[in-house]
Amino acid sequence: MERVLFLIMDLGENIIRGYLIVFLLADILTMSSKYKTKRAASLLLISQFVLVRMLITNIPVMKRLLYGETMIPKSNRTSILVILVSMCITILFSFILYTNKKIEILYLTFTYFTLSELTKFTLHSVFIFLLTAINKWISHMFAIENRAVFKDKNIVFSVAQLVWNLIFLVVFLSLFYIILKQLKKLLVMEEREIKTSEIMLLAVPSLIGFCFSILLRSIMYSIKGKEVYFLMDHNPETYFLIPAISSLCIVAILGGVKVLNELIKSSEKEIQIQTYKNQIKNMGEHMMDVEHLYDGIRGMKHDMKNYVADMESLIQGIEVDTPRYKQEMRKYLDGLCDTVEQLDLKYQTGNPVTDVVINRKMRELDKRGISFTCDFFYPKGLQFSAFDISIILNNALENALEAVKQQKRNAYIKLFSYSKKNMFFIEVQNSFDSILQMDASGELLSTKKDTTMLHGMGLKNIRSCAKKYFGKAEYNVNDKEFVLTIMLQGNAQDNSLHNSSNSLH
Repeated sequence: MERVLFLIMDLGENIIRGYLIVFLLADILTMSSKYKTKRAASLLLISQFVLVRMLITNIPVMKRLLYGETMIPKSNRTSILVILVSMCITILFSFILYTNKKIEILYLTFTYFTLSELTKFTLHSVFIFLLTAINKWISHMFAIENRAVFKDKNIVFSVAQLVWNLIFLVVFLSLFYIILKQLKKLLVMEEREIKTSEIMLLAVPSLIGFCFSILLRSIMYSIKGKEVYFLMDHNPETYFLIPAISSLCIVAILGGVKVLNELIKSSEKEIQIQTYKNQIKNMGEHMMDVEHLYDGIRGMKHDMKNYVADMESLIQGIEVDTPRYKQEMRKYLDGLCDTVEQLDLKYQTGNPVTDVVINRKMRELDKRGISFTCDFFYPKGLQFSAFDISIILNNALENALEAVKQQKRNAYIKLFSYSKKNMFFIEVQNSFDSILQMDASGELLSTKKDTTMLHGMGLKNIRSCAKKYFGKAEYNVNDKEFVLTIMLQGNAQDNSLHNSSNSLH
């Protein structure tokens, strides 16, 4: 009867622990689409966990393989194999069931098993101390005469052990659930995908905690002949040290995720501040362009009378039919056309804000002798903010200029746009004759020598704007050409396919 009760408790523990694996992974990882329902995949993960642990610890063949012919563990060291086998199979099933990066799945499942071990060792010493105290109390009660309630000492000890295991199991699973809930809360706090370098950093406390747990299982107890060696009996200080170090490891795992979140928030805030600075700078440049255009128009209006007077003087001073008249008049009109040409916008995109941005960059590129091709239109029907589009264009063209301005020949920049249904695409191409520089996390670095703290900020600004419209920015290098593609999702009013059709004046 006692063995059956312990078997039921063991089964219940494994089912709950299997559920806790699914609880941790469910909202963090993405289930593979080949499974019809999440429930079926979750049930598969729970089932493998329960079956593996129950088979290893209860089937005679496996017990004989682990513990020898006696099927009795001679030391706590043999339990390490059970944990490792269960963990490896769980990781393998998780790789099959979830589509996320393998290192992300590995970190979560490994951390699950680490926290499970650390939670047990946090409570184990306390409960061992309580069990020892209960056994001493029961032995003391049997030593007192006329205690009829304690007629069968073995039954009393068995009941006490059963109750002790049940209470330990309830407390362990409750505390383990609270810890996993906190870890899950910290991990899903940020919508952004965790980078590989960040996962490796988070894995360090988990690895330390797991190694500590394995060490404890190696030395906790062993059987030498007829004598049972308990670590805590020979080293009483471990009653305090084991739960203290285990708790610190748990805090380190949770604290590492918390610190990473704070660093990410700080980085995002820095990017946001830089984005605002760029927006202010772009607004200033836009206002200067508009002011320049307005001053030119006002100046032309003011000088119009002078132009008329000059032409009258030419007519009166020179005979109309003479070659000299025609030469002077042509020269004067050419100068007048040049003045008007400076006020004209070569590229007209359908929006005054993007007109100013593109034409300003065009003039800068012309001064540097860089070829510029533009086939861009403003998507009026998709309800984008002209200011956001201008930020994307400013940063994309500035990044392209940064890449090509050092090239000695054949430098060019091309700007295109097109829309399909409610999707709008901006593509910037530029000549490229160097090597992409990446940081440790795989992000593109800026080539500016004076922007050590703000590497790749232009691309981050673009992605920040694209994120507002559920879009993204991607880049690649094809045959010495760098291509940046920005995708934005808007509210489509026209589902037809549009291609840009600028008027070039």
